Amino acid sequence: MSYMNLSCLFLKRRNNKKLMHCRYLLSAFLCVFTAGCVFLSGPIKTSYERDEGTEKLIQEKGLSIENITVKKSFDSEAVKENAFYAFNVLLGPYTGKGLKTDVVLKEDSFIKGFDQLNTVSLEIKVKDRNNRIFKIVLITEESENTLSSYSYLYRIIEKGIKETGL
Repeated sequence: MSYMNLSCLFLKRRNNKKLMHCRYLLSAFLCVFTAGCVFLSGPIKTSYERDEGTEKLIQEKGLSIENITVKKSFDSEAVKENAFYAFNVLLGPYTGKGLKTDVVLKEDSFIKGFDQLNTVSLEIKVKDRNNRIFKIVLITEESENTLSSYSYLYRIIEKGIKETGL
């Protein structure tokens, strides 16, 4: 049963003009509501902390990039090298031997309407030497940019480092 027919169930059929007016309003509302759900897709940021003082611990001990994994169909080795460089520049004085960090960068392409977009995600896992996870950061966004663009790669890594508490 369509939403037009559902509107008839809730309205009395005494006045056809009023009924048609309500149908048009209901149709317009549903179109705006569903369009808003389709077009509003911003970045997603999620982080998980094991303890309350995790950010302080990260600031005290520093981070050491142990592994960067790039899941991308083309040019993944160059992206990996650029990511190592960007992390070292952005971490600066917080580069240390205290906490290990594993990084996963992923990019998938898809078509939305007539545009080709990329889903880009960055996952950062902060662990101690015993591989106990202290913090996980996940940032995912849809973009026309690609990880092959160094300026875009730098910006998404900068967002991830800020989410760790540095």
